[in-house]
Amino acid sequence: MSLTFHSEYPNATIWVAILWYHPDCKDGNFLKTGWWSLTDGESVDVLSGDLAWLNEYYYYYAEASDGAVWNGPINVQVTDNAFNACVWDPSGDDRTVGFQLLDIGDNWSFTVNLVPANYQQPGGGGDGWGDGDGGDGGGTTTGDGDGDGDGWGDGDGGGDDGGDD
Repeated sequence: MSLTFHSEYPNATIWVAILWYHPDCKDGNFLKTGWWSLTDGESVDVLSGDLAWLNEYYYYYAEASDGAVWNGPINVQVTDNAFNACVWDPSGDDRTVGFQLLDIGDNWSFTVNLVPANYQQPGGGGDGWGDGDGGDGGGTTTGDGDGDGDGWGDGDGGGDDGGDD
């Protein structure tokens, strides 16, 4: 059971950073950690454990060597070097990036597929919302439900739901 990032982005390296609620961080209650590196076809587990018991919400930022980014409105300072610090702790931060919300619902495991813009993931014929019959429905995020769910991991455990992040 883990929070996993998977690259389906050809000809580029992707670096991933995450941010999540961590009560041991006295100043801001969020921990920021990065950089995991992955190439096309690779996956990396960034957190282990029963995710639904840890948090429902996580944040992530990713950038590719060709300049593509997966970002959002939560601005946090990061460094270009590996980091693991509370969100407001000074750690040599030299730039601000925007993290995006990731709602994993009640999933024990969750995978974020990092794909190029307008990419159609092959799967079981679904429309990107997890209704592919028995296979991945397509899209960019998956929970631990089956291909007949609604994209939010509420299926009965057969395969991965597709979602559109």
